[in-house]
Amino acid sequence: MTNKFWSPIVRQLDPYVPGEQPQDQQYIKLNTNESPYPPAPAVAATLAAFDCERLRRYPDPESLALRDALAAYHGLVRDQVFVGNGSDEVLAHAFQALLQKPAPILYPDISYSFYPVYCALYQIEYATVPLDAEFRIDVDAYRPGNGGIIIANPNAPTGIALPLEAIRRLLANNREGVVIIDEAYVDFGAESATSLIEDFDNLLVPSITLTEVFKTVVRQRDEHVAAEVIAQMKRGHVISLDESLAVEAAECGLQFGLPLADSIIYATARKFDAVVWTQDTDFAELSGVKYFARQ
Repeated sequence: MTNKFWSPIVRQLDPYVPGEQPQDQQYIKLNTNESPYPPAPAVAATLAAFDCERLRRYPDPESLALRDALAAYHGLVRDQVFVGNGSDEVLAHAFQALLQKPAPILYPDISYSFYPVYCALYQIEYATVPLDAEFRIDVDAYRPGNGGIIIANPNAPTGIALPLEAIRRLLANNREGVVIIDEAYVDFGAESATSLIEDFDNLLVPSITLTEVFKTVVRQRDEHVAAEVIAQMKRGHVISLDESLAVEAAECGLQFGLPLADSIIYATARKFDAVVWTQDTDFAELSGVKYFARQ
């Protein structure tokens, strides 16, 4: 279809440009949550035994089985879990449902390059907050009176994470607005902010929890508030036709525990004789990898 059919807003967008995906399939890209190892044997067996006849039927639009499994794994209830077709879709719903406010939203001047695209698409005013001289996020620079805050933790592409107490201070200083802590890469070296949801009802935490099927969970402190937020976000949600296959594999994977990204990093370091920069020197020694102690 030619561009003469484009909506006016689309013509004004500077499109998001994804990172290069090598076509020779010789590389493992951890930044896209790829894994150097195949799924667990039980998950592979579940996929092999999947009844393809089910693909001709419409999947459960509420993803009840998957949400129940995710809720049990994370210590939540079903109504606190929102399942999307990847974290980018969940972020799109969050931008549209929660961040269209009179005041501009705030995010770091160096961060995930999809944020300004969403702002342009949904016509959301924004202002960027500079990183400090060491490329770190200064949470005290995020002043109240904004239309919301979104921060990737660890930040992308710097890879520098905020400590949990800094996130707590950010939330305490901005109780009147939504604060989204985007945890797409949290398993690579940050402490999840989900432990703060009991204290802050303005906290939303999208995270990649199932790297093989790219599903997303959003957690909110109060289940009734969460249900209301999720209801708003679901107005534009589209479920994928093959989700039943992904759901079944995910349910199986959850039964056996999800592999954390740090395990992948250490295993990859052993395989390629690489050096790991880490604070967890005890685990590094137990894993038998070369490491550089990070202070």
